[in-house]
Amino acid sequence: MTGRRIVLFDLDDTLYAERAFLHSGWRAVAAEAGRRGLAPEVAYDMMSRSDNAFDALNRALPEFGVDEMLRIYRSHMPDIRLYEDAEVALRLLAENGCAIGVITDGRALTQRNKIAALSLAPVLEYTGISEETGCDKFSPEPFERAMRHFGHGNTFFYVGDNPAKDFLNPNSMGWHTVMLRERESGLNIHPQRLCGLPEAALPEFTVDSLADVPGIVLRT
Repeated sequence: MTGRRIVLFDLDDTLYAERAFLHSGWRAVAAEAGRRGLAPEVAYDMMSRSDNAFDALNRALPEFGVDEMLRIYRSHMPDIRLYEDAEVALRLLAENGCAIGVITDGRALTQRNKIAALSLAPVLEYTGISEETGCDKFSPEPFERAMRHFGHGNTFFYVGDNPAKDFLNPNSMGWHTVMLRERESGLNIHPQRLCGLPEAALPEFTVDSLADVPGIVLRT
């Protein structure tokens, strides 16, 4: 193998639990509801019990518009933590000279705040966010951008959790792909369904823990 090993990660439900962001956002919205006269614990409970969290809160507090709730939710600095095995994987990859980056779909401010809250910025050599690049992972462009950034002659890996969009394009470009299995049924925001996907969309490797990723990277 020539060049470097470049390991790019998905962010949500790969490096941390996206449901933690969901609940953090509800707490931020509930705090604003508290300033508008509804007890934050009541507002949070109302959102957590509803299939349409912000509509439910808006019915109880009509002057607090859904658009404003969405702004707070998307722009707040979240209370989230890296998975412990993510910390292990990132440390081992860095110690072995691998370049680390993120390719993620989402709004720029929201995803940048997540990266800051997770203290990821110091270890990332590349960050690709769909709103900033103008393309999501259903397109090959996010992966092509990463290849242009690092240059040819390197070995690329992509680690994600969503087979609906994470692996088809990097597979087609000769990357090695790794899927992190859902940690428990129903935990991930997006269901992890392999049934019915074309073979070209399936990951090359599947792991139960991100701690297994450095071993795959270093022996591939």
